[in-house]
Amino acid sequence: MKKKTIAIIPAREGSKRLKNKNILKFLGLPLIVHTIKSAVKSNVFDEIVVSTDSKKIKKISKKFPVTIHDRPKKLATDKSTINQVCKFLISEYRKKKIKLKYICVLYPTAPLRNSLDIRKTMKLLNKNTKFAIGITSFDHYPHHALILKEKTLVPVWAKLINKKVFKNNTFFVDNGSIYAAEVKSFLKHNSFIGPKLKGYFMPRFRSIDIDTLDDFKLLKKTNYIHK
Repeated sequence: MKKKTIAIIPAREGSKRLKNKNILKFLGLPLIVHTIKSAVKSNVFDEIVVSTDSKKIKKISKKFPVTIHDRPKKLATDKSTINQVCKFLISEYRKKKIKLKYICVLYPTAPLRNSLDIRKTMKLLNKNTKFAIGITSFDHYPHHALILKEKTLVPVWAKLINKKVFKNNTFFVDNGSIYAAEVKSFLKHNSFIGPKLKGYFMPRFRSIDIDTLDDFKLLKKTNYIHK
């Protein structure tokens, strides 16, 4: 029996910093719809699962060829993690005797990530590569980071703060759009950031991750979207 490749689109109802962020309208459509359409068009998944506790999101998602996962309350709190959601879903598939090969998380809050981005990230996975994520570049050197401590700015890495560059001065960060892994390896490491991780590079202007009102305002200033 062929092992399935699934996408999980996590979209719980609660959101502390930006209310109802998963269904805010962008280009006339709820944010989650952009991700669902890209996942479908990528044509790399045997099943696309929308995991939610929201009646509104369920109603929106039912218009598309996706499976609705009625997320339990214990997995829909501020403290719940995507790893917990993924492990719960994997266990549900196992109960049904369905074998999974790859799992991919696609956040609704990354609407500029398109179907080609998804396909190219998934293509990175093979017998030698068990983890792949969407990445972009840092705007600034991470070792120059400062934090507030007792109302005073202090360097996070004091010994490195005066260092201008490293020998390899290219820094990357996951952009909150795509997290993919072989299921066996994900369960072993309980993470999408595992050994021999590969990244699919996306430009900054397509790596907007909506988490705050400022993020959403920035998104609305762009006319760019390519599916």
